[in-house]
Amino acid sequence: GTTYDNSTSGKLSQTTGLGTGCNAYARDFVQYVYGKSLTAGSKYTNISELRAGDVVYVTPQHWMVILERNGNNVTVIHGNWTGGKVCQSSYTISNNKIGTQKTFSYGYHY
Repeated sequence: GTTYDNSTSGKLSQTTGLGTGCNAYARDFVQYVYGKSLTAGSKYTNISELRAGDVVYVTPQHWMVILERNGNNVTVIHGNWTGGKVCQSSYTISNNKIGTQKTFSYGYHY
């Protein structure tokens, strides 16, 4: 996969210099797929609103793209994971957490 580690800025001209790692990947995704900036979506803070196509921020400090939601199960893609690579992961949503260690903070619908 493509590297989006902590030293990697966005790869699209509109996103270069705005963030690194998982943030750069999220920015590139939104620019490429929706033709918008990361924060141009409709912001929400209730995890129940999570849906496919959203970009979400979780703590501690990580951005993810929601590929699919099926009930309390989500499949995401994110940068700067497993050695700085872009990868796909699956998690369960429970008690405002995505997986066991990622607390949902907010997301964007586009």
